[in-house]
Amino acid sequence: MAQQRIKDLEKEMNAFISEQRGNVAKRIQEGAAEMYDRVNTEQTKRHVCR
Repeated sequence: MAQQRIKDLEKEMNAFISEQRGNVAKRIQEGAAEMYDRVNTEQTKRHVCR
Protein backbone atom coordinates (compact mmCIF):
# COMPACT_ATOMS: atom_id res chain seq x y z
CA MET A 1 0.00 0.00 0.00
CA ALA A 2 2.85 2.40 0.81
CA GLN A 3 4.54 1.71 -2.52
CA GLN A 4 1.33 2.42 -4.39
CA ARG A 5 0.94 5.69 -2.50
CA ILE A 6 4.52 6.65 -3.44
CA LYS A 7 3.78 5.88 -7.10
CA ASP A 8 0.60 7.97 -6.91
CA LEU A 9 2.50 10.86 -5.33
CA GLU A 10 5.17 10.64 -8.04
CA LYS A 11 2.48 10.84 -10.72
CA GLU A 12 0.91 13.85 -9.00
CA MET A 13 4.30 15.50 -8.64
CA ASN A 14 5.15 14.95 -12.30
CA ALA A 15 1.78 16.33 -13.37
CA PHE A 16 2.29 19.38 -11.15
CA ILE A 17 5.80 20.00 -12.48
CA SER A 18 4.59 19.66 -16.05
CA GLU A 19 1.76 22.11 -15.41
CA GLN A 20 4.13 24.61 -13.79
CA ARG A 21 6.55 24.38 -16.72
CA GLY A 22 3.66 25.19 -19.04
CA ASN A 23 2.66 28.11 -16.83
CA VAL A 24 6.22 29.47 -16.82
CA ALA A 25 6.51 29.15 -20.58
CA LYS A 26 3.17 30.90 -21.05
CA ARG A 27 4.12 33.71 -18.66
CA ILE A 28 7.48 34.22 -20.39
CA GLN A 29 5.71 34.44 -23.73
CA GLU A 30 3.19 36.95 -22.35
CA GLY A 31 5.97 39.01 -20.76
CA ALA A 32 7.97 39.08 -23.99
CA ALA A 33 4.90 40.16 -25.95
CA GLU A 34 4.21 42.90 -23.39
CA MET A 35 7.79 44.15 -23.59
CA TYR A 36 7.64 44.13 -27.40
CA ASP A 37 4.42 46.15 -27.37
CA ARG A 38 5.96 48.72 -25.00
CA VAL A 39 9.14 49.09 -27.03
CA ASN A 40 7.54 48.94 -30.48
CA THR A 41 6.06 52.42 -30.42
CA GLU A 42 6.59 55.24 -32.86
CA GLN A 43 8.18 57.34 -30.12
CA THR A 44 10.73 54.64 -29.35
CA LYS A 45 11.46 54.07 -33.03
CA ARG A 46 12.08 57.79 -33.56
CA HIS A 47 14.30 57.96 -30.50
CA VAL A 48 16.40 54.95 -31.58
CA CYS A 49 16.72 56.20 -35.14
CA ARG A 50 18.10 59.56 -34.00
